[in-house]
Amino acid sequence: MANLPERSFIPQKQLYRLLSRDRISAVIRDIPSIPIHRAENVINIIAKGASKVFAILSLLKGEEGRIVDFISHDQFQQSSLDSRLPFSLEMLQDIIPDIAIDFYRAQWDLSAPIFSRGVVHRELHDSTRLPFVREALIGEGGFGQVYELELHADHQTPNFLPREDHFRAVRKEFRRSHDEVDEYKLEIQNLNILNELCHPNIVDLLGSYTYREKHNLIFPLAPGGDLASVFENDRPEALGSDQSFYRALSHLSSAVQTVHAFTSKSLDLRYIGCHHDLRPRNILVKGDRLILADFGLSSLKPGNESSKDEFQIGAGHYLAPECEDFANNFKKQMVGRSSDIWSFGCILAEVLTYMKRGKEAVVAFKKARAIRIGNFKTYTFHAGCRSSHPQVATWLSALEAEGTQADKLCVDLIRRMLSIDPEDRPNAEKVTSRLRSIAVIAQMRSLDALFAELDRRTDSIEADLERRRYKAWKETVELLTNGYSWQTCALDVKLGFEDIFECLVRIESETEGILSRVETALRPLFNSLRLCLDDLVSSLSAEQQEQIRTRIELDILKAEDVEALHSSQLKFTQAQGGNRIGMLITIKRMSLLALERTTPAQSVLQLAPSTVDILTTGNKPFVDHDLGVMKDNQNKPKSRVIIEWRRYATHWQGPVSEEMIARIEGNAQLLSSENKPPKLQALDCVGFFHQPLRHAFGIAYQLPGPAMQTSELTPLTLATIILKTMDTRARPSLGDRFNLANQLASSVLEFHKVGWMHKAICPHHVAFFPKKTCSPLLWIRKGYIIGFNHSRKNDPKSFTEGPSVHNPAEKYQHFQYHGDQEYVQAFDYYSLGLVLLEIGLWKLLEDQITGWKYASSLDMRHMLLERRVALLAHHMGTKYCEAVQACLSVEVTHSHSAEISGTTRGEINFSQLDFATRVLQPLRTCSA
Repeated sequence: MANLPERSFIPQKQLYRLLSRDRISAVIRDIPSIPIHRAENVINIIAKGASKVFAILSLLKGEEGRIVDFISHDQFQQSSLDSRLPFSLEMLQDIIPDIAIDFYRAQWDLSAPIFSRGVVHRELHDSTRLPFVREALIGEGGFGQVYELELHADHQTPNFLPREDHFRAVRKEFRRSHDEVDEYKLEIQNLNILNELCHPNIVDLLGSYTYREKHNLIFPLAPGGDLASVFENDRPEALGSDQSFYRALSHLSSAVQTVHAFTSKSLDLRYIGCHHDLRPRNILVKGDRLILADFGLSSLKPGNESSKDEFQIGAGHYLAPECEDFANNFKKQMVGRSSDIWSFGCILAEVLTYMKRGKEAVVAFKKARAIRIGNFKTYTFHAGCRSSHPQVATWLSALEAEGTQADKLCVDLIRRMLSIDPEDRPNAEKVTSRLRSIAVIAQMRSLDALFAELDRRTDSIEADLERRRYKAWKETVELLTNGYSWQTCALDVKLGFEDIFECLVRIESETEGILSRVETALRPLFNSLRLCLDDLVSSLSAEQQEQIRTRIELDILKAEDVEALHSSQLKFTQAQGGNRIGMLITIKRMSLLALERTTPAQSVLQLAPSTVDILTTGNKPFVDHDLGVMKDNQNKPKSRVIIEWRRYATHWQGPVSEEMIARIEGNAQLLSSENKPPKLQALDCVGFFHQPLRHAFGIAYQLPGPAMQTSELTPLTLATIILKTMDTRARPSLGDRFNLANQLASSVLEFHKVGWMHKAICPHHVAFFPKKTCSPLLWIRKGYIIGFNHSRKNDPKSFTEGPSVHNPAEKYQHFQYHGDQEYVQAFDYYSLGLVLLEIGLWKLLEDQITGWKYASSLDMRHMLLERRVALLAHHMGTKYCEAVQACLSVEVTHSHSAEISGTTRGEINFSQLDFATRVLQPLRTCSA
């Protein structure tokens, strides 16, 4: 077969097919000089590894019998005769002196190299036939020339070149240099080191050789050319979407990051380096991959050395302002990795221009950068003398104004990378992290549109649930990353960026598939979409997954319409994965129904007063509560209960009194064992009864444990326990205190989710029922919230009783709560914050403020934040401290329009979601 540019070679496998064992046998057995008893042994040797030598002898016409001479000179070595090709002329003169020259000349046709991957450089003989089927010049530069070639399939080891690229490669040929450290030597040294990492976005050196005094490097072909050629054409299909381009850029940044600092475990080396020549021409394009190439000016040094070098010619218009002193005859300066960051920022600016405005805009951008420095006209991204380029700033501002969220973040990143002071530029690790975040945000924008279309075209509750899961995941990630920096350490993700991005791509594909068949399918199937979202949600930590569930529940439970809740209840109960949500909807709906009753009716939870005996002996363990005994139909004791009294004024009549009865019934239904939210730590309500002489309703709750063994329990409040265990030796453990704080916060949020407010959270309303034999160290293991006798629905139209002067929670009420200010859920968070402060310092509020002089509850709040909350970081850790601080920072702000209209309902700066993310989430992660 003819090779380029000159003489032919015989492909290896074609030779093997031609020289079958039968043909070899026929020829050998016809040679008189080979005795018949030796023929079989000779045939075996040829067939197993001397076919090429035998073929060369055949080409010399009638010299096949001389194969015996080669065998007799093999020194009993196990290597085959073919593996010793090409033979030197001296060796041939020892073996076959009479035909040595003829054999020497003929052997090159059958000795074409078989290329294999490796870092060892090869020196090829000038007579070597290179197995290149086709070759074409595709570029040249100061170093030499670049060729595209097709390597014969027979002359490469498996996986050397991909078959789908038709075994095409790139050969970079260097001009001969007498410099001891020329560009070729630097590039091959750098590539050999980087090859150890097998980074998919660093060009892969397949091999290197010197041939006829020219050095050559072999690389895989990048069919898409380089990034500069991409800028000159329409957008390639593989990079057709913004998210694919951003993802490719994040991979490219990872390659730059690797060059700047990497560790090779196999070589036991750590290197830092610089590319020194980052520009579009040195970035190859293969499908949706951007590949960093051309390391001829790069420097890689041991990790204990500085990365700075004297600037070499490179990067062109993309060079950083510190590379040359424009005011001093372009004197070369010392540059380092931050100079690469500048060049990369220039490339990002051009990529964003190309993405948003097309190839023509890249040319326009270059023209806009034209600037004359002395006698030189340049198109750099700075204005010389270490000053910013005004046209670059203007161009970036225009891209930012017209761009998406991802584009705006990209512009912000570019500005940071193009900081004139090298110290102000982010390092490669931060650039990679931020580009990953941008890629994810761009992908999420595409998904937002698809889910919106799915929501428009189907009323499937399964589709709605998956949309909400995606939305909650997105909001959680944006909260954790501040919408900007993708830091896996902060996210605590179990999967890497690539896995998460692939999840998003799969979700996009599944959603597109559902949309394509949603009108024709009898019942759209969402199983695959659900599995994809399962993978996505599981990429986050357990705490963050719980946060996602909380977001979904809060979003769904915002509805206040009974019929809408009924519809949602049916759908979510039937939908896969919607059981808990369906249950919470059921609870909220039942509470609303109880409040909406307009005519008196006997409730199943209303008890006859005679069925409850109130115990009057002994000390009362709880304020405004009594202990009692429930009786069965035979008037026999059935179980011990705690009775909560809800008092009313004698002047309450009409709608208010009816609403109060409905409120009591709704409260009782909510806290009954069948309806109680699962995470609400409260006693089971067994019913309520009226005691006119007390001007009160009694709400009965069953004590925990077996019905008639509750006499063995000791009812205690948190306030009592704190007073009894002031001695540190009797104090509950830090772990138990963290657990109690988490239980209380979870209970408050669960109560709020179904639309209720407690209104009296304080240490007197946190109850415990340890056995009488239990150690004080274990008293707080299982707590219950009580004191629901002031609770009501979270409805601005509901009447409010105002703070009670007899309420033990009076000091725990928010400073804005007074008679004409309606109670809001956020006020519960303030009260809880004070209880959490007590748990943290293990000291009651009253004792913490003893001796303080303050004019109002607001002043007390300020003093607590300054004098007490600050101590929590030392006692309970920073997360706990910040959670308490968040609770105590709750306020209601009144707008001017609210003042004009006379309403007392203002803007609350702390929602249920804020409480879940800023209080409950940190508390869940606290541990001793």
